[in-house]
Amino acid sequence: MSRLPSWKTARIWIERMAKGERFNAPVAQFCQSIGCSPMTSYTQWKRKLAAKP
Repeated sequence: MSRLPSWKTARIWIERMAKGERFNAPVAQFCQSIGCSPMTSYTQWKRKLAAKP
């Protein structure tokens, strides 16, 4: 079972997700613009944050 992210890290990814929704481009292009890998970063965090109550 994976550990829940820290509040600070979760906050950073919440902000990135909001920015990604406004970016209006494919996830791969957005991830490249912020310097992360689409499969290992953006999609995993999207899943983690969606599951967090």
